Amino acid sequence: MKPAFEYDLPSSKIAQQPTAAGEQRADARLLHLSTTGEQSLIRDRFFRELPSILRPGDLLVLNNSRVMHTRFFARLERTGAGVEVLLLGRLSTDEVESQRWSALAKPMRKLKAGDSLNLSPSLRAIVGERIDDGRRIVLDVFTNSADDIHAIIEREGLVPIPPYIRQGVSDDEDRKNYQNVFADTAGSVAAPTAGLHFTKALLDELRLKGVLHTFITLHVGAASFLPLELQGSEQSPVLSEDYLISNDALEIIERTRVQGGRIIAVGTTTTRALESFAREAEPEADVWYSSRLFIAEPFDFKYVNALITNFHQPGTTHMHLVSAIAGETPLAQAYHHALGGDYMFLSYGDGMFIEPVG
Repeated sequence: MKPAFEYDLPSSKIAQQPTAAGEQRADARLLHLSTTGEQSLIRDRFFRELPSILRPGDLLVLNNSRVMHTRFFARLERTGAGVEVLLLGRLSTDEVESQRWSALAKPMRKLKAGDSLNLSPSLRAIVGERIDDGRRIVLDVFTNSADDIHAIIEREGLVPIPPYIRQGVSDDEDRKNYQNVFADTAGSVAAPTAGLHFTKALLDELRLKGVLHTFITLHVGAASFLPLELQGSEQSPVLSEDYLISNDALEIIERTRVQGGRIIAVGTTTTRALESFAREAEPEADVWYSSRLFIAEPFDFKYVNALITNFHQPGTTHMHLVSAIAGETPLAQAYHHALGGDYMFLSYGDGMFIEPVG
């Protein structure tokens, strides 16, 4: 059996639509993996069974970052060529009507500094310098509308679903499906997908069972859209992502720890935020920090006791993080089980609950 992070993923196992959507999101399958050292117990569940799986006193920590609609199929004014653009995040604001953004573009070779791009009916951009050894570019984005630029992006941009879902071409349903029901802080270019299976009704049911939840914010960056070798490693840290842990969230997290409850991170992004915060010299609540933390075995988890996550692409930083909490052998066994069963993989696929018990 190959190491978990090097497994073979058939294209037929990559979900192209949500395995369960709308009010039925919690009907997605859930692989329940309990581990004790190198020993594991695998059980086939459904996400809606979480209230009977988790314990009173457990705390779910979820990432409430909202996906921005920042993908555009632009037109290069100089040649008329089509260019796909993904706005990643604002760098600085020079004037009210002009904003500097970092971006990915395809094909990058068509763009020269000073080129003008028509992004949408209300947005145009001027190409600036290349950054990160040419992996990204800077764009000055202008609008001919009186509307706020973020409102225009939400209205005229496309949902930036990953390239393995329908070649990255979104539809109207993705505006609802590729967004967590609790998302409220815009800033991500990819969804924190471990939360996609939660509904408000499921969170309410969990609370009645004594399982509380709180929210942190980590804005998911460009790694989902970059080749695997550029996503990061122990030698070359992952791309920086901004995160914030509120005072309310920190208080309930610390109270849960004191009372002996488990901190269950919903997603690798939540895990990175919590474990990055634990490693700040003098961490403060309600302060934005930037994380480049690469989590791989062996790793001393300070906050996270268990993890809810999706099935990830082989060779990614996500796989190393999940292996660090599950153990390489139990994770390989779980993925082998899922590949041979009815589970679907990646962003729109099914989920896992990983609980170390020893």
